[in-house]
Amino acid sequence: MQPGCPQQAVGKRTALLAAIAVGVLAAAVRLPGAFTNSLWQDEVVSANIVLEPTPIAMLRHVARTESSPPAWYGIAWSGHELGISVEALRLLSVLAGALLAGLVVLWGRRLMPLWGSVLAGVLVALGSQLVTHGSELRAYELYALVSLLFAMALDRFAASPTLATAAILTGSVVVGTLTHYFFLLFAVAGLAWLALSPHLRPVRARASVAIAVGLLPFLVWMPVLKHQYERERFSWIGSFDLRTVLAANWQLFAGSWPHTEALKNLLALVFLGAVVAGAVVLARHGGRARLCGLCAIVPFAAGASIWLAGAPLFAVRNLLGVGAFAALALAALVSRLPRIPALGGGFAVLALAAVGVVDAAEHGPPAFDRAAQELVAQGWRPNDPIVLYGEFFEFRGPLRWYLHEPRLTLAERTRQRCARLFVVSDRRKPSERFLEGRLASASDMAGKILVARIERPPPFADPVWRGGRMLVLLSARTGCVHAVPERSVLASLPNARL
Repeated sequence: MQPGCPQQAVGKRTALLAAIAVGVLAAAVRLPGAFTNSLWQDEVVSANIVLEPTPIAMLRHVARTESSPPAWYGIAWSGHELGISVEALRLLSVLAGALLAGLVVLWGRRLMPLWGSVLAGVLVALGSQLVTHGSELRAYELYALVSLLFAMALDRFAASPTLATAAILTGSVVVGTLTHYFFLLFAVAGLAWLALSPHLRPVRARASVAIAVGLLPFLVWMPVLKHQYERERFSWIGSFDLRTVLAANWQLFAGSWPHTEALKNLLALVFLGAVVAGAVVLARHGGRARLCGLCAIVPFAAGASIWLAGAPLFAVRNLLGVGAFAALALAALVSRLPRIPALGGGFAVLALAAVGVVDAAEHGPPAFDRAAQELVAQGWRPNDPIVLYGEFFEFRGPLRWYLHEPRLTLAERTRQRCARLFVVSDRRKPSERFLEGRLASASDMAGKILVARIERPPPFADPVWRGGRMLVLLSARTGCVHAVPERSVLASLPNARL
């Protein structure tokens, strides 16, 4: 130690350097996806919102198509108005992920040894879902960051209840509730911490008021939430599934699963048990450690309970805010073990993080941009029908975006044969069918997507077309298919297979 440099200052400097290093690591693993992945369906929706000409139009678009509040879209829209391209706006998520991982190290240092908080930070930096959503044009990584900032702000206010810390706490609630609805469960965890901690009695009322004031803008937005819920914007989550709940924490970090079903279930239970045990270890220590433990468990348990009660709310990506606290709980558990078991536990966590970042890299979105480029390269024109083998909505939005044709929609066949058409397939059997049958006049693989041009194709009654769906422009002039009006697409989809 250098003369005149106190041990505490050296400790803070070391922690800051460690936090910066972990933040850089988080950014490094997110940047490749941000620059190379094509926009997938939900990102295309975000892109269209960002392109709205006015803030009012942007808010109306969010209310019409999304299942989220508007804060992130407002930030992204403002960035685009300042000249940032739509694709470059993904850097907002990269930045949020880097800050999240670095802040886990800094805040975790107050809960456990520095090496333990670094372990938690690395797990956040490399976790599968955190990396995936940390390179997207979506709100999830910002929501995860604000969830941690809320806990830090509440902790800070409890230690120093001033007007400035109250304003920061209120601001975190405003941003959090207007970024993701699941954030409300973190506010519940914060209020539970205030109620369960006797030493916080002097600041309990003031902290509760600061949180309540932060909820006021959300109350203004609540009629829109009601509209979104009634329009079944959350229905994609589906009905309650206990296996999804038990596996959620594992999926958050590792992403992939072993092939053996029994081992898969065992890993899910062991991992969830480790997170809960770590949260209990934190909660027993009181203070900010208890707050961290509650934030690891309350939103998870409350979200699962609400789903069980019938409201489709629980999904792995909606749990992203739990990620930082679950990582800290795991690190707290490991750091309290004897040296040899702690070393083994630390290596296990690092191995889990490595699996997570590999999984995120291997399971990126399909190469929709390359598929669209290949269609154009093979001679696709706006009047040409496309036979799609894949999930309709997963493909339609990105193909619209990259073909610059927002009118591309579902089509139904007529009795007339097409002079030519194009095939887009992410399915193995249809791809082999066209390649081996030599029906394709031209074909190529765009990543894992087959793109093929078919001249003088067989009639649609031929078994070769089984399982496909047609895409065509609303205004296309072709006699072999006709476009389905947009308002009728959902009703027509079940019967639109060839």
